Amino acid sequence: MIGQRRIYTVNPGMMDSWVDLFNQQIRPLYDQLGIPVVSIDASDSSNEFTMDCWFDSPEEIAVKDAEYFASLERAALDDRLASHIIKVEVQVIEENEEEKDFSETIAAFTRELVHDFTDDEVYIRRGNYYLDNREYDLAIFDFTQAIALVPDDGDIYFDRGSAYYGKAEHDLAIADFSRVIEMGSWYVASAYYFRGLSHSCGYEHDRAIDDFTRAIALKPDDAFAYKGRGFDHAEKGEYGLAIADYSQAIVLDPDDALAYESRGEVYLRNEEYDLAIADYTQVIALNPDRAPAYYNRGNAYFDKSEFDLAIVDYTQAIALSPKDARAYYNRGLAHRLLGNETQAAADFSRAAEINPNLGDQ
Repeated sequence: MIGQRRIYTVNPGMMDSWVDLFNQQIRPLYDQLGIPVVSIDASDSSNEFTMDCWFDSPEEIAVKDAEYFASLERAALDDRLASHIIKVEVQVIEENEEEKDFSETIAAFTRELVHDFTDDEVYIRRGNYYLDNREYDLAIFDFTQAIALVPDDGDIYFDRGSAYYGKAEHDLAIADFSRVIEMGSWYVASAYYFRGLSHSCGYEHDRAIDDFTRAIALKPDDAFAYKGRGFDHAEKGEYGLAIADYSQAIVLDPDDALAYESRGEVYLRNEEYDLAIADYTQVIALNPDRAPAYYNRGNAYFDKSEFDLAIVDYTQAIALSPKDARAYYNRGLAHRLLGNETQAAADFSRAAEINPNLGDQ
């Protein structure tokens, strides 16, 4: 296959309008003509909109371009395109094996749409394939098309909400997950969970806790919901409730290193240093290359005034993450408190090289 990249330079301040025009008018035409779009990217800072399409051959590019520019739908857009676009640069791009598999799959979905432009299942399958590959804008387009065809299918709102969540467009994600809950889709428990995550990202901790609680009521064995609720309890300073939730998550999944690490952080905040050390030690047992676990266990040892043990952990954290200025800085503090001024000075110097503002934080 061969790729074509189109780079549109958009008039300043018109990127949102251009994206709407692309999604509402141009992208549907591409699907009708069987032109598979595999990625798009919109940059407000550079005023550039980039689109990649893949074709079987250079000859197919010429045929599809001719069909596109000869279509009545494209002719009707002349004035609107002229008002939005300053220039278009077209490039030929090469693909690696991974890109080849992706583009061939998208091309197959797109060919199905040429045969039946109203097949909601194809939009859903292609949308989920985009979603799995983190092409969130393209996934959102497909799920929106499917919703227009089947507006009463709550599962599609869940899919689109997941894409909005992936894009960190949390208000739109919340709206779609709320729609799932209202419609009583099979995904209701998951919708509560992801709506909780979206509320959490917006620092709406009480709403997040409520959603995680509803998710747990529907799926009591969902360790992820307990971890989500634990995080928001911790952010509210409700350490006892956070510890209880993380502990339940560990009961449900004893090999979940993240649950131990999260509970260890709460213990550390709550000055329960021995319990924090135990949890970070368990994280290291499960994932020996987890640099933050060594760093945070080092902090627990530091707060217990066990500076030699703290230095050992900071040193291992540095070995695993050599650009971690905090580990150098904290090791320098431990050396200073032990009277090792030469080592302390070296660590402070290295920390300042990596992050000159660290000492002010």
